[in-house]
Amino acid sequence: MVSRLMHFAPLKDIGLQKRFPLSLLDRKVLTPKWKPGSSCAMRNKTFGLVLAICFLVAGTSFAEVFDVQIGTWKLDPARSTLGRSMGRNDTVDYEWSFFKTKVTISGVDARGNPIHTEWKGSYDGHDYPVTGDPSSDARSYTKANDHTLNFTGKKGGQVVYQGTIVVAPDGKTRTVTSWAQIGKKRVKSVAFYNKIK
Repeated sequence: MVSRLMHFAPLKDIGLQKRFPLSLLDRKVLTPKWKPGSSCAMRNKTFGLVLAICFLVAGTSFAEVFDVQIGTWKLDPARSTLGRSMGRNDTVDYEWSFFKTKVTISGVDARGNPIHTEWKGSYDGHDYPVTGDPSSDARSYTKANDHTLNFTGKKGGQVVYQGTIVVAPDGKTRTVTSWAQIGKKRVKSVAFYNKIK
């Protein structure tokens, strides 16, 4: 008799003094109602999310394949003609970062002090901020063609340097021709780079 009572429970919350088996309560209260359309909607949302991620990854891969600037470039001092009173960019790294291009430069300034600058933007001719560069606070790039970029550096809104980057047809070397305004003089530099990765 005791074991039988343990399988029953009063339903006082609905005002009934009758006793019902707990197994019936479990079915009514704890079993969720299955909706046929809900699983299809969840499947569609999951598929849409996976498809969006695939497009994002594919877009990044295509950008890296078709942009010949992407990669790490190392200065070849023997083949370069660097202007006096100008810094030197020893290593330049271009990488794709969330639909923008990130340019990281390591080298030395005009006084021989090490510098590490970063720029992130698009090749649309608009100014984007530069960090770590004592000579400029903004830089813009404009794509002339698949192998050529024009760039301009500014400090306080004034142009302090500009130039052209040309990647060779084989994509293994590039030449950067730049002009910098140092005092009243306009100094020209031609830097030659090899692609190391």
